[in-house]
Amino acid sequence: MSIIRIVLTLFLISTTGFAADYQDKLKVGRQTDGSVVVPTNQVITPAGIHVEFPGRPVDLLVADSGKAVVVKNMRDLTVLDLPSGKVRQVLPLGAPGRPSGGFSAVGLAAIGDKVFATDTASGIRIAKWTAESKLAWENEPLQLKAPEATGGRRSAGAAYPTGLATTPEGKLWVCSNRGNEAQLLDPATGKAEAILPVGVAPYMPLVVGSKVYVSNWGGDRPVDKAPFTTSGTPVKVDPVTTVANSGS
Repeated sequence: MSIIRIVLTLFLISTTGFAADYQDKLKVGRQTDGSVVVPTNQVITPAGIHVEFPGRPVDLLVADSGKAVVVKNMRDLTVLDLPSGKVRQVLPLGAPGRPSGGFSAVGLAAIGDKVFATDTASGIRIAKWTAESKLAWENEPLQLKAPEATGGRRSAGAAYPTGLATTPEGKLWVCSNRGNEAQLLDPATGKAEAILPVGVAPYMPLVVGSKVYVSNWGGDRPVDKAPFTTSGTPVKVDPVTTVANSGS
């Protein structure tokens, strides 16, 4: 009995090791058994219907009167047709004479027949639905107020807008990730009606009634002088890892 147990244990160790080695050699993407290997080397077996397209999708929004899903991709808006589950359109970021740039980590909203998406600079790009149920870019994006310069710098650079939220009046709350502010923009005029200081590296706003809630990647601003900064802003960090150790 003891010999059998030893042999069985060795077999389990060897097969487990083989499975791990085998998984390390799998290519990222769909496998023959229907599972998917993601870039973190994890294997997932998602349920339902899958729509595949190249890129790095970060946000999505039901639009076009519920007939489509707009996906915020790395450098385009990918429109999925809900009835068929197929890609209806790929709208590349940028316009004639403009650098294409990229989209920020999150930020997608709709007001009427327009879709708003935040980019990696200081803009909110605007796309409008056409009569053919496709999106087309409008010429001028909305612009966020630039962050205040700190630490003796003349300019703090781009605002890096992130999350968006709409109000019942048709206005847009947007997080200025590098400016540590929430800004209320009027899409009709392009002007900021309110600029509110929040925490460090704000990420996503949420409108509930007459209030707006904002999540902050870097937590609250330190009361005491912090030894570390992010884009010129003091931030609380873990003393061992020096990684931001709080959110708010």
